Amino acid sequence: MIFWQKLLLIALFCFSSTVASAAPDILVVSLIMPAWVLHEGKSKPLSVGMSLVDGDRVITGRQARVLLRSSDGSDIKLGENATLVLSQLSKPRSDPSLFIAFLNITKGAFRFTTSAVAKLRSREVTIRVADATIGIRGTDVWGKDGDVC
Repeated sequence: MIFWQKLLLIALFCFSSTVASAAPDILVVSLIMPAWVLHEGKSKPLSVGMSLVDGDRVITGRQARVLLRSSDGSDIKLGENATLVLSQLSKPRSDPSLFIAFLNITKGAFRFTTSAVAKLRSREVTIRVADATIGIRGTDVWGKDGDVC
């Protein structure tokens, strides 16, 4: 390879690493309102493209639906009258491709789905639904709090 081709490959690698690490931990992909995020004690309506961070609480209202995408490529779907608390979101410096999260569904229905491409990426996701705790190793998990009809 000539010098310029090598330089271009190095630049592309550095750019792709930067873009990958700059991706938000959780992103709002689509929604049917009403839905809000409680961030640092302040409530505001969710919007498509919004980044969610550690400590955020997502709340859906009557007939609402929310689709979130985690940085590992997995989808998190919430049904109506649901509450999801995001915690322990992190990417270790030793392995920034590893996605770590604790998803606490305190109320309502949810679904966690990993796409075929996302199966290749590393994750340590723990989901708590009411009193049940699930460690994610599979690709599709769903559940709901017993109080929801």
